[in-house]
Amino acid sequence: MDSIHEPVVRNLVSVAFGKAWGRFARSFTLAGEEIPLRLPAESFDMAFYVRVMRALFSRPHYIRRILAGESVPPTPIVRTPMALNEEAAERVRQAISDPICRNLVTAALNEARKRIVKDEAAVEAELQAPPCLPFDMEFFATVMEDYFSLPWLVERLLDGQSPAQASGWDDE
Repeated sequence: MDSIHEPVVRNLVSVAFGKAWGRFARSFTLAGEEIPLRLPAESFDMAFYVRVMRALFSRPHYIRRILAGESVPPTPIVRTPMALNEEAAERVRQAISDPICRNLVTAALNEARKRIVKDEAAVEAELQAPPCLPFDMEFFATVMEDYFSLPWLVERLLDGQSPAQASGWDDE
């Protein structure tokens, strides 16, 4: 993420990274009971995840149009061993009742699918590289649903606020 020089994109990707990383951390309820981890089906290629997020958020006008209500049609499900749980990801996407959240998740899934089907034999720049490991699309969809269920956070980050400011955790 240090290679992302645009502060708005870096902040958007940073929050997305935190949403995914948080799925691997042990957490507890206020009563002290452990919350079950929501892990991917197999290893999760976090570098690929960051590349997808970087590509998606490098088009802030596109994200703003979706936040304003633009509809995003889904791309076809990817049929490759590198994309796990595609049907489950589609069920997650379709079950999202909020249209803005559903369209943002659709845009993220579309971006991941586009990058997964890239010709793996072609010599590509690192930013265009497909995943090195199978990528759990259902896990990805649920992380994106969690992130995009807070459209006000995305809007504040797009407006240039830091993650602390946008989330309200900034004391200043």
